[in-house]
Amino acid sequence: MKTIIVIALALALPAHAQTAEEMRREIEAEYDRLKAEQKPAAAERDLVEEARENARRIRAEVDMTPCGARGVAYVMSQAPVRAQLRAPSTARFPSSPVAANFIGNCRWYIIGEVDAQNAFGAMLRTQYTATMEYHKETDRWSAHEVEVMPVR
Repeated sequence: MKTIIVIALALALPAHAQTAEEMRREIEAEYDRLKAEQKPAAAERDLVEEARENARRIRAEVDMTPCGARGVAYVMSQAPVRAQLRAPSTARFPSSPVAANFIGNCRWYIIGEVDAQNAFGAMLRTQYTATMEYHKETDRWSAHEVEVMPVR
């Protein structure tokens, strides 16, 4: 009689019905999947926060107190540019730079142009960039990262 009741119950249950144990396993699997998805997101959040903290620290290290002067930085950038030209004595600089931006820590980023003769004697316009640093203690300038390139 018991066998007949169990068979009858098994036939009465729909095919998609799950036991409590199967449901528990399915829920745990879904939980584990979601938890695994969160690990990379947490790591990414940590990286973003670390990058923000580094940016804050770097901004704090940059002294934005103006020092030196825009025009002086431009004029002082001309000597290292002349040194890179084929015919430095022919160099002619405009009265003002294309751009001169203060970038902090007594440094200026200069973008300028110069007209000078090439190896064949033709006057060519050349563009240059230079980072100029003013040294308050000695009242001197130094050039960093001077790059001269022909205008096309």
